Amino acid sequence: MSTSNHLRLFAMAACVLMACSSGDAGLSGAFGGDVAAPTDGVSNGFGDVGLVTPDTGSVTLDVESDTLEPGALGYPCSGNEDCFSGYCIPGPDGSICTKTCEDDCPAGWSCNSVNGGGDVTYICVPDYLNLCRPCHTSADCAESSLGLFDSNDLCVQVGDEGTFCGGDCSTGQCPEGYSCTDIPQENGEVARQCTPDSGMCECNAWAVASEATTPCDLEGELGTCQGVRSCASGTLSECQGEGAKAEICDALDNDCDGAIDESVPAQP
Repeated sequence: MSTSNHLRLFAMAACVLMACSSGDAGLSGAFGGDVAAPTDGVSNGFGDVGLVTPDTGSVTLDVESDTLEPGALGYPCSGNEDCFSGYCIPGPDGSICTKTCEDDCPAGWSCNSVNGGGDVTYICVPDYLNLCRPCHTSADCAESSLGLFDSNDLCVQVGDEGTFCGGDCSTGQCPEGYSCTDIPQENGEVARQCTPDSGMCECNAWAVASEATTPCDLEGELGTCQGVRSCASGTLSECQGEGAKAEICDALDNDCDGAIDESVPAQP
């Protein structure tokens, strides 16, 4: 694969306009799906963001960028053309080069599959990439700029802050500042996940770049609605949205009862 090839981070947003009628409403889950084949002239979407690098206490990868050859595994990058492998991927504190693999990744990395236009490629991905990343479902905890990769990381409640990605520690150790915690599952089983000792999660560079969000509750005159807290600004925001209020004809579920404009007379 030429090092001039690029990957794109896909994000989707949908705005649905409807006439007054009943219907279901709710927040969407993780984005995902197949990753398109690399295309010349397209960036991977992560390295071009202009990231800040907050102190996250993230797991230390077994590479030192100041002793690496530019383009090698773990070296900082801004696009796929900067890397020998042609893959510039998110790391906990910014974009880094990776390499293709079978099972030969160094400590702190795992060999994961990514789909490139029908052909499956295996690359080294940092362990605990999504640790403490805001999430809505566990699928959010298997994301990278390349789409979805194999992961046993779960979306778990962290204190009163919201839901955030844990890190599977059933076969390994958690990074400094995290402990391996038993998380009961609906099927009666117990999952082992890394959770922060502080009881709080901060936004790392990857969470900021992907504008990761976690749900939160907002009180209104008629009850509670679900809002979101976001890492888009570099730190976790306050809960954003509106509480429950009387329905009006606007194709929204204003009272957050799961139906849209259900008590509003038909209007032009």
